[in-house]
Amino acid sequence: MERLAELLGAPLAIETGVSYLKPREDELRDGEFTAAVAEAADCGILLDVHNIWTNQLNGRQPIASYLADLPLDRVWELHLAGGQEHAGYWLDTHSGAIPDEVLRVAGDVLQRTPNVGALIFELMPEQVAALGDDGLRRQLEAMHVLWEGRPAPTARPRPVDRALPPAFDGNGGGDVQAWEDALGALAIGLEPPGELAAELAADPGVGVVRTMVQATRAGSFVTSLRLSVRLILMHEGEHGTRALMQGFWDGAGPEPFAGDEGLAFAEHLAARSPQLPFLADVLAFELALMRAAISGETTTVHFSADPAELLGALAEGRMPEDIPLGDYEFDVSPQAA
Repeated sequence: MERLAELLGAPLAIETGVSYLKPREDELRDGEFTAAVAEAADCGILLDVHNIWTNQLNGRQPIASYLADLPLDRVWELHLAGGQEHAGYWLDTHSGAIPDEVLRVAGDVLQRTPNVGALIFELMPEQVAALGDDGLRRQLEAMHVLWEGRPAPTARPRPVDRALPPAFDGNGGGDVQAWEDALGALAIGLEPPGELAAELAADPGVGVVRTMVQATRAGSFVTSLRLSVRLILMHEGEHGTRALMQGFWDGAGPEPFAGDEGLAFAEHLAARSPQLPFLADVLAFELALMRAAISGETTTVHFSADPAELLGALAEGRMPEDIPLGDYEFDVSPQAA
């Protein structure tokens, strides 16, 4: 971390995360872990108040205890957000208004962290319209009140030499790599063998993690194959579309980038050859768009119907009906991508 900060020429901070798993007896407390990482790396802390509030609601470390574990002089930035309920859990989905309790905790934290330089509201782009202009304004006004009431900033002190928790050497909580492998496999729907995997599989939080992984992967399809997914939804409905996606997820692990995930899903659809009118045309077009964006090359795509009318209908959210059929060609250039 120190080396990375040196190379970038800028200080780095770690963010406090969310966990939907039950706390284990052989692990550090969440706050204790965050503090240990920050101290060992000599870095700052981005304190996401909604994240630690979410953890408290879901049965992990209480906020008061979490904050007591932190070196508050290292907190440089606060994040606020809203969330939603799902299957008995509170999820950090960056949706809706900031809960009153999160605002209250943020106000308390700001009184104890004079080195904070920013207060950020996180909201997914697709949630802005639902919150509305008035709702967004109210969030910003509430944050402005908190910010104006904070203590005057001070110079960041030199790090204090604090002893790291004994378990931080990685030997106090069993095989970390085995835990990561088991959880990763369970999160993408696999059933790894072993006692540890069975123990994790019994945690209902794993189901929440799996749901969120699948939602993220589905979002990758919509990002990279927007018109193809729209066509499938209009023909197959939500249930049928979900079944197609599930068939892909059952046989393929996630890719790190939306384009790679979309490409893998497109190959899966081509192999299954679902009998959907114009799907092959639209998939070929969107794959050509991805290639143009990556390689800068122009590709000629063959269509079995007028591409202007076919793609125009999908772009408007209409079922492509009564459009001229025939042998059409369409050049996809980097400018189009």
